[in-house]
Amino acid sequence: MTQKGMLRKRGNTWELAYYDERGKRIWEPAGSNEKEARKLLNSRIEAVEGTKALEKAERARGTYREPSEETLEECGKAWLRRREARLAPSTLRS
Repeated sequence: MTQKGMLRKRGNTWELAYYDERGKRIWEPAGSNEKEARKLLNSRIEAVEGTKALEKAERARGTYREPSEETLEECGKAWLRRREARLAPSTLRS
């Protein structure tokens, strides 16, 4: 099984590291208590795993879209262009 995260102590502070859904390692401070740091690490890993599971389900249904830099305005204009023939003229004016 691959390691999904780790804890380390630096001085009096615990730090945790985990991999996000894109595979990028994330480091963050986790306080001065090892038990709390471990809980925080586990919650971060569970959140990433949940995101991956959701993405996998969306891919299976065919509803997943890769993240893009497209703005909401650009998306709306593209949607209107695709649907223009089926929309009432009053919809296009508003």
